[in-house]
Amino acid sequence: MELQGHCERRFDALDRAFRENFLEHGEVGARATVIQDGATVFDRWGGFRDAARTLPWREDTLVCTMSVAKGYTVFANPEHRLGSAYTPNRFTSGEGLGEESRRLVDALYACL
Repeated sequence: MELQGHCERRFDALDRAFRENFLEHGEVGARATVIQDGATVFDRWGGFRDAARTLPWREDTLVCTMSVAKGYTVFANPEHRLGSAYTPNRFTSGEGLGEESRRLVDALYACL
């Protein structure tokens, strides 16, 4: 799985979790970004923006979010001066974080 973007070394666990979402958990396409103290420390994207898997996810890919709580995960952590966003091209089902989002949040906290 080829990912685009960059990852500071201290966020390697997050990078692995993001990659695993594609390889082991059926992620089609997504982008994850972490900003800490105003600097982008993790910004990765990969996969596809269409179900047929013919259009690659690009740095400027837009995502329609009809059900914002299910479509992506965004959070801020003032203690660590950190903000994070995860945008997949498919929606999770049910309430709260999807498993893909939960894995990334757990990996992010493991890096701090």
